[in-house]
Amino acid sequence: MLCGYYLLLHKEKRRRWWVRPINERRKEQGDYENLVQEMRLNDVEMFFNYTRLTVEQFDCLLKLVGPSLQKTSFREPITPGVRLTLTLRHLAAGDSIPTLAFSYRMGKSTVCNIINETNTVIWEILHPVVLKEPNKDEWERIAEEYFF
Repeated sequence: MLCGYYLLLHKEKRRRWWVRPINERRKEQGDYENLVQEMRLNDVEMFFNYTRLTVEQFDCLLKLVGPSLQKTSFREPITPGVRLTLTLRHLAAGDSIPTLAFSYRMGKSTVCNIINETNTVIWEILHPVVLKEPNKDEWERIAEEYFF
């Protein structure tokens, strides 16, 4: 009797879909595969407005962070290019998670996880290069500039 009561209280919510049918057409109709690639090839100014990076800067950043963004899965994984573009769009324009989820044809939780993971990877890879920790000589030079 107690077991039956427990099962009634803790029923697992069944998913309607493994992937929403509209999201299954990500490759054919998602923003990355269409809009971003068209801007990349035909309108680099719009690409810059979309990502706040030139095509060359984007490619360089993707080359640095891409291997860390590569996922393996029994389903087809979301590519590092999609992950980086999605994150840059969120950072560049402040697009909301639901808006990005619709545009890129993904679930909201997927978009949120991608943005968090990509930001972490960007930080881990770029902060040693961009924000180098000063050594003793550099600290002394900084102190001298500050006091004089």
